[in-house]
Amino acid sequence: MFRIINQVSGNSQQYRAKKVLSVLLSMALVALTWTGTLFNPMPTAQALTVKTTQFIIADSNPVDKVFGSGTSDQIQGKAKEDIGTVERNMGKAKADIQGAAKQVQGQAQQDTGMVKNRAEDAGSELEDAAENLGDAIKSLFGE
Repeated sequence: MFRIINQVSGNSQQYRAKKVLSVLLSMALVALTWTGTLFNPMPTAQALTVKTTQFIIADSNPVDKVFGSGTSDQIQGKAKEDIGTVERNMGKAKADIQGAAKQVQGQAQQDTGMVKNRAEDAGSELEDAAENLGDAIKSLFGE
């Protein structure tokens, strides 16, 4: 029984450790991006080839030096994944709003059709009533 409890608690500890690491890496990404260390929007002018520049950037990444190689890629990938999730959810919300707008437009068009139909019916009834009144007046005067 203790083995099962230790396995379960070991798994939950691993899960917590992964969550803590994920949070820390996300915070590091935000901090490094904010300071311009990770993504430098204004690179310095150097006469280097693209391959050399990529090697220097990959080699000098402080996140990879501290946390091990590939960590910055993992952080960037997680950030892009989260941004994609947010954008997709925003797209769903936009689609929901557009769908609701179309429903309102459809209901308004239906209501317009019903009003036109009732107006036509009322016009026909008024025409019939006027005809009946004319016939009644004619029969009253013997025509």
